[in-house]
Amino acid sequence: DVFATLPRLDRLAAAKLAEGAAGRAGADGDPFDLTITLLDRFLTRTARAGLMGAPLPQAARGEGALMARISPDDLAAREWAGAQARLSARARAGRAVNLDPSALVMDMLVELAHLPPARSAPPARN
Repeated sequence: DVFATLPRLDRLAAAKLAEGAAGRAGADGDPFDLTITLLDRFLTRTARAGLMGAPLPQAARGEGALMARISPDDLAAREWAGAQARLSARARAGRAVNLDPSALVMDMLVELAHLPPARSAPPARN
């Protein structure tokens, strides 16, 4: 749902997700690790969607349509793959130096909202 309005970011939904990532680890696991894992998988699936079409099965209702809209082609797929690599590395580094999980997740979400809009490859010249 956080990504449903991209390229505009639903800041309220993003703030809720970021705050949830800052919770204490418990019997169910670490909320920050879960959030980062889910973001990483979403970014990977979005990058693949630009190359291979919407994923089946969908992980959430409307995921396929969202991914088709934000990653419609190979150029968009490259943008999403690059974001996945950058943000995953940033999350690991931030965790290693004990950065505020909420701020780290919010920063990641804001960066995703600023990815260049999807654009198609230029037509081939004969």
